Amino acid sequence: MTLLPALILLVACRPDPEDQSPFLLPLADLGAAMAQGGGYDMTNPQDAFFAARHVAPGVEERWVLPPSNMPLLLWEELLQGENVADPGSCPYVQADGAKRIWVSGCRSEDGYDWEGTVSLEETSDELGDWERWRFDLDVTSEVEGRSFDFVRLQGGFDYLSADATVDRWVQANWAVQSQGYWANNFEEELETAWADLALTGVFQGQETESGALRYVLEATVDLGDNGGFDATADTLTAGAATGCPVEPDGVLTLVGAQTAVLTFEGPDRCDGCAQLSVDGERQANACRGL
Repeated sequence: MTLLPALILLVACRPDPEDQSPFLLPLADLGAAMAQGGGYDMTNPQDAFFAARHVAPGVEERWVLPPSNMPLLLWEELLQGENVADPGSCPYVQADGAKRIWVSGCRSEDGYDWEGTVSLEETSDELGDWERWRFDLDVTSEVEGRSFDFVRLQGGFDYLSADATVDRWVQANWAVQSQGYWANNFEEELETAWADLALTGVFQGQETESGALRYVLEATVDLGDNGGFDATADTLTAGAATGCPVEPDGVLTLVGAQTAVLTFEGPDRCDGCAQLSVDGERQANACRGL
């Protein structure tokens, strides 16, 4: 069951001061929740850490802020590569005021078939600087030596930085289907999870006196055939100022087939592990897989 179906559909004014919601900004309508959650097995500590890599800021170097960095990893680092796209023609860019739209319906010189669009709208208002990404794109290839077989990006996210109220804000509702990319890079665990990856949620980061970002988050995540889970945190601090740039400090709760509580100790440990309890019972530490 998704954690945030009503949250994502809500279009509200700034919350009333007496409202108990931890989120300080209004929420946009990003459509029906794409992530469904439920069923992820938390009993294996390494599997619990794998789930945390996909939702906790500061855990995974390749997507430090998961709700924005994960889809952009595929869009910017994979699909925009010169061996996949033909810059300026497949896809080509249209300007519409503050919005850029990448338009496809083409086949690149290296044999990738593109269908659909990606858009980025960059604006500024009294809250700060916004990036609003929207995806509706399929890219397919069957040529020999291809980087991947198929990538689909759907949905989108809103990213805010440099606001007086919060320093980082991401509201996301997107789904990714990726076939062949992670397998070609010998990462079968990611190949399975990203075959049907989705995230629906809100991440709010406020800068601490040390310069690190303290996050409040509520999200639902699907990791392919592994199943999905709901994630919550209210004081998870991430960033180089914690003394450990790749491990946060604080508590993350994941609810799948079981309830897992991961306690990270970035400044004190910085060991790529978290203390783990599952359904209230202390387990071996959950650590980054090899």
